[in-house]
Amino acid sequence: MARHYDDTGSQPMRGVFTWDLQENRLVGTLAMDSAPDHVSMSPSGRYCVVSHEKASGPGTRAYNRTFSAPYNEQITAGYLQLHENSEHSDIAFNRQLQDVYVAIDYQSNTGDVFMHNLDTDRRTTLFPTYLDRTAFSIHVSGKAYARPGWALVTTYGEYHADAMDSVLPPEQRQWPHRKMFAVSLDEQPQVRSIAAIHPNVYQYEDEPHGTVNRDFTRMLFNSTWDGGSVNDMEVFMLAVPSDALTSRPDLSRHRCAPSRHPEPPWAQAPVCNIQFTLPGTRRHTCRPFLLALCPWFWGVFCCSCNTKPSIMCAKRDNISRSCNLYLDGAKLRHIHTVYETITDQTNTSAESCVNFIVVT
Repeated sequence: MARHYDDTGSQPMRGVFTWDLQENRLVGTLAMDSAPDHVSMSPSGRYCVVSHEKASGPGTRAYNRTFSAPYNEQITAGYLQLHENSEHSDIAFNRQLQDVYVAIDYQSNTGDVFMHNLDTDRRTTLFPTYLDRTAFSIHVSGKAYARPGWALVTTYGEYHADAMDSVLPPEQRQWPHRKMFAVSLDEQPQVRSIAAIHPNVYQYEDEPHGTVNRDFTRMLFNSTWDGGSVNDMEVFMLAVPSDALTSRPDLSRHRCAPSRHPEPPWAQAPVCNIQFTLPGTRRHTCRPFLLALCPWFWGVFCCSCNTKPSIMCAKRDNISRSCNLYLDGAKLRHIHTVYETITDQTNTSAESCVNFIVVT
């Protein structure tokens, strides 16, 4: 994107251009008067996506890198219209290594998160967001180019249609709210739950901008973690096994209380599971809810099904030794990935089972 800066402080828009870094040459230019919200190249390098707000431009369009017609061998026009507005989005590879634009459509009847194939002009709905008259905002990361066919979604800012300026009460939250999850870029998409991220959002900077590495084994996200201001924001790293998106854990022995807001049938099982025992209960095989590595320590963020999480960090050189976790009065010992109860006083029930896992 090119703008002109002069001594008067004016910043008139000149246009967008593409540059070949290998050949060190200009490839194409497109003049425009209004500044887009953002501009991006597709992972293949074949397309440029220019995203305008509806009030100031033509919405979101994809061009080939020369900005000339035909757009490609199948589409004779000079561009592909992806969306009538500019929304939080990213461009990823599908399983066929085709470029797909992933975004949310608040103008659709169900607030669909969708993907638009930049090669074929085919749009596919991934999942709806208007659930039980609620809505929320998202950020998308499609940077897992070495694991094509998946995108990372982080959600925040949930509200009810009848109280759009009020915080949504916890009992009205739906399965995607305040979460980070992977969605497959397929005609019949899968959703893999990864983490609860607890984002209280006060301004743009503390919105949870989740981003994923190339092989989808590490994710970064920022969160105020239920805090009272933007000053509570921190950045967290989350790690999952390399087969996290392909493994299908056996949850037939899962005995935790059902969530008050269960995931839809097409939301697939999360990446892996652990077993543990609490006093007065049977042995549970529970679903991981949140796993994280804080920047300076190996750490475990533990969530119970329905209570606020507690936090424990262990220094790297002590990770193989015993360390303590406290949740609902139960003290748990962690030795690598084996968890067992070591206290005698706790008020536990099926609803207070713990969901956690650690990568060492």
